[in-house]
Amino acid sequence: GSISGGINPVHTVQAAEQTKAAQEHTDEIKEEIKYERIDISTPEEFAAFASQCYIDAWSKNKYVSLRADIDLSGTQIKLVPVFNGVFDGVGHTISGFDYMGDGYVVGLFRYVGRDGLIQNLTVKGAVASENEKECMGSICGINHGTIKNCTFQGTVSGRNTIGGIAGQNKGTLVNCANLGGTMKTDAPKDPNMGGIVGQIAKG
Repeated sequence: GSISGGINPVHTVQAAEQTKAAQEHTDEIKEEIKYERIDISTPEEFAAFASQCYIDAWSKNKYVSLRADIDLSGTQIKLVPVFNGVFDGVGHTISGFDYMGDGYVVGLFRYVGRDGLIQNLTVKGAVASENEKECMGSICGINHGTIKNCTFQGTVSGRNTIGGIAGQNKGTLVNCANLGGTMKTDAPKDPNMGGIVGQIAKG
């Protein structure tokens, strides 16, 4: 008993030193992350950005800044397939997001990854889907990351897992609002539906 009593404190000190060293190393890595900035001011620039996001690795460490209000009315709307960087609306609005999809998981951003952050953005429009009609949101279909200070005005229509901001949330939503938005479902009974989130799931 007395021998182990003498050894344990040494192990504890070593473990503490290792933890401190690991933390310092982690801090150094965080400081080394450099974000590549992309400015978006037109529907065409948003479409070009969306077309690049087919793999989450492309958007990692990208800081995308919306520099003006943009109206997608009359354009061929491209959803962002997967996003794992920072998208800052800077208080601007994307309007005319009138989208009729034909698949599973629909939103301006279909999937937001664990490192993804969507912030300071307002979206206005009507989102709907044929066929699957599941995991429907305005800003995001399925969120694994963080969505904060975002607002939606409009309609989201589907069958199940329908939310004003995100269809399904496996991440974090902070200070988001659905301003008079309408959620519509054709589910026979008990759909997962909410003004902000349709379903909260474990990540």
